[in-house]
Amino acid sequence: MNCVITWVPDILVVLALVAIAVGRIRPLRINRAGIAFTSATLILLAAYLMAGGGREGQQAMSSLLGEINAPTLLLLVSMMILATNLSLSGFFSLVVRKIHQLRLSPRMLLWWVMLVSGIFSALFINDTAVIMLAPLIIQLCRKLSIDPRPQLLGLAMGSNTGSALTLVGNPQNILIAGISGLSFGRYTLVMVLPVFLSLAVSWTCITLIFRNSLAASCLPTRTDTGNPPRAYRPLMYKSLLSLGGFFIAVLAGMNAALAALLAASVLLVTRRLAPSRVFQGIDWTLPVFFCGLFVITGAARSTHVFQYLETVLLPLFARNELYQAGIISVFSQFISNVPTVMLLSPIMVTVADPELAWTLLAAVSTMAGNLTILGSVANLLVAEAAKSQGMEIGFMDFLKAGFFSSIISIVLTVFWLQLLM
Repeated sequence: MNCVITWVPDILVVLALVAIAVGRIRPLRINRAGIAFTSATLILLAAYLMAGGGREGQQAMSSLLGEINAPTLLLLVSMMILATNLSLSGFFSLVVRKIHQLRLSPRMLLWWVMLVSGIFSALFINDTAVIMLAPLIIQLCRKLSIDPRPQLLGLAMGSNTGSALTLVGNPQNILIAGISGLSFGRYTLVMVLPVFLSLAVSWTCITLIFRNSLAASCLPTRTDTGNPPRAYRPLMYKSLLSLGGFFIAVLAGMNAALAALLAASVLLVTRRLAPSRVFQGIDWTLPVFFCGLFVITGAARSTHVFQYLETVLLPLFARNELYQAGIISVFSQFISNVPTVMLLSPIMVTVADPELAWTLLAAVSTMAGNLTILGSVANLLVAEAAKSQGMEIGFMDFLKAGFFSSIISIVLTVFWLQLLM
């Protein structure tokens, strides 16, 4: 009986990670954030009961709750406040309108969609960028009477790839920024070339697959209908200045979480825009998801399963960076990139070159998000946005566009990092 009880944490952790990977529990209406939160609660309860309750139970719970990384959560929420202020100012709508006015061919429109989504993701977190841009891209495609599928795939793949450029571009990189000690500026400089090449590779793959949909030499001339998007320029300029101040402070050596908190606080001090509107515009499922994952992965590190995995993975990680990239890519597809980073983090400090290992983990876990629809939350958000408008972007659409581009991008990135670091 005691033997069975000792395996309870293993069972709970494995079930939690499987449920998070699947993303739903039929017939319940629960998403990944709800699954992570509920699973963490059950793990805390199990830890309390297995410790015998009382003071020992409280200590067991406190130990797991101590796994929640407050600086990472503060950085995440602060960046979401910055992005929401820009959205409320009309900035994203204005950018999409400017792209529309360029009268580009469908192929070049795809490139601009990928480039803009990549830049925004590097600055604001890719999930947030996708939420802001997806409805606007769909609206633009309908105005121009073109197939929105390649543009939406470009949005997803561009946001995934572009978010690898900085340590605040996606949730897993924010996590790595909080625990790795990587230099923000050095990481970005190292990643400029592989990110740009990966965007070009992804664009090429999408244009080949959707060559018929993207065949038009130029877009038809359209007269804009309706009123142009309203832009509140004082808020837009204030938001852009705050964002610029954040990056300058981080590059100057300030702690990223503190710099983000200061930038977000500046935006919340205003006479015009009520902070409640900003908070309503934030997707709070992401911080809740993070809190649950911190507890789950904290519990996972003391399980029999993880200890076995560690003994198997350590020799493979010691071989070379291609082995590391392969392991990271596989894990990212099965349990998603954020849990992958949390689970593999303890191994990073054991390798010969921790800086290279952390950089590889950040880059590959992000670029592997383009392999399948399950590889990234941004992919699922794009698929949901398409479905809400009566369009279907399924597993095979992502796989055809992302499989070869992801492998090429990951291999290029590994060789570049080996050469440079």
